[in-house]
Amino acid sequence: MLHIMISCFMISFIAIGKMLAFLVHFKILNNILYLNKTLHSKFCSFCNREDETVIHLFSECSVTKEIWKKIINYFKSALARNNARNLFFYLLIETLF
Repeated sequence: MLHIMISCFMISFIAIGKMLAFLVHFKILNNILYLNKTLHSKFCSFCNREDETVIHLFSECSVTKEIWKKIINYFKSALARNNARNLFFYLLIETLF
């Protein structure tokens, strides 16, 4: 019974994650993702050095690069430990990105 409940939770969690990823992709492609330059100032919310653009925010910013590295390292270590709970979140991230 517990296995069925966990499976249902995982399916709904993945479906919600895919929908959120779809919404972010849609906003990026249609140039309606609200960035700092639209709201407050033109500088990046994280590094305050460059203009905040989608490309800078997701790939060029030194702060977000470090965040991506930490996320990747976390999931690599979860796979190395072969922890089922951490493996679930790794698989979830793989389906989203």
